Amino acid sequence: MIITMITVLSATAFAANSLKQGAFGISAGFNGDTDVISGRLLLTKDLAAVAGFGMTNVSGDKPTGTDFGLFAGIRKYLKVDDFAPFIEGLVQVESHKPTMGNAGDWTGFGLAANFGAECFLHKQFSLEGSIGAAIQRVTTNGTAGASDITNTILKTQTLAVKANFYF
Repeated sequence: MIITMITVLSATAFAANSLKQGAFGISAGFNGDTDVISGRLLLTKDLAAVAGFGMTNVSGDKPTGTDFGLFAGIRKYLKVDDFAPFIEGLVQVESHKPTMGNAGDWTGFGLAANFGAECFLHKQFSLEGSIGAAIQRVTTNGTAGASDITNTILKTQTLAVKANFYF
């Protein structure tokens, strides 16, 4: 275990990163219990346009069905180094479609702000983690002739972890 830690730390110490204008990265990971695939295009060495989608099949203690989300926004790197902290602002659209019927069918639209860091282990490979908060307008479809219910919620974003590959 100690040898593995020394190897990872020494690789990180000598990793060059791909945070350069025009670089494109693709990410895979999770945000809470949702699997996420996203991409980013560096507009400058410290500013990137990001977009992606996530999907999960919900079961267990939550209403069963499928959660789906889309997001797009801007990421600003606070430091362009092998350990690169960032902030980002996103526009998000999320929905839940139940397995059967329309009970619990909802759609949300909102804005999110995240803070995180990306750690380059190789010039073209990094790991990242982030947390954040969002404000969202959620509409739940009424059932059996009932009216739709619309609420505005402020929520914390769950921990997101992703692996990134740059081209």
